[in-house]
Amino acid sequence: MVDRDVVLNRIKHLEDNINYLKKIENFDQKTFSSDQDVYYRFERALHLAVEAVLDLGNRLIADQNLGTPDSNRDIFRVLFKNKVINEDLKESLVKMAGFRNILVHDYLELDRELEYEIIKNNIDDIKEFMQVILKYL
Repeated sequence: MVDRDVVLNRIKHLEDNINYLKKIENFDQKTFSSDQDVYYRFERALHLAVEAVLDLGNRLIADQNLGTPDSNRDIFRVLFKNKVINEDLKESLVKMAGFRNILVHDYLELDRELEYEIIKNNIDDIKEFMQVILKYL
């Protein structure tokens, strides 16, 4: 059984990061890429948001006994296979999980333009996933 308070705490954390990431509208891509303080703040908020999504996905899989993901990317494949999320959301979240690996393991190779585009264009996917999780509480 899912611990409702734990999930709601993670959802709140995710909402806080999403709200911060929305502030990207205040910066153009050039400022994001060149201003170290701006970049670091948004990069960290993105990283924390993706970690929360991964954690929530794993918790849902365990709670619903949907299988065992082999990797972070596999979390969303398992959820799709079990008809929890649609294919478009699965594809977006699989890419985010891959990007998380780059953030953590290949941090010297980060593409700031790509990060900017992810923040600007994929926040709605994170919000959609959050709504999926809330349906299972």
